[in-house]
Amino acid sequence: MDKDLNKIYLIYHDDPKIYLIHNDANKFLETLNENYKQNVYFLDQDGYLDYNQDLEYKVAKEINKDIDFWFE
Repeated sequence: MDKDLNKIYLIYHDDPKIYLIHNDANKFLETLNENYKQNVYFLDQDGYLDYNQDLEYKVAKEINKDIDFWFE
């Protein structure tokens, strides 16, 4: 099996570049779980889901040290 098939990528509709953000689904879920533990995601004053982007990157950097995307 191609090892790249297990990686998690991010794409933007207006950017032709494809960004590697996690080496596998386990790292993705570990990062997501830690984001919830550290209250990266929260409900804003109107009740909509919001997030702290700076904290999200900090958490992701700690877990995904070998992924350039989180250090750009």
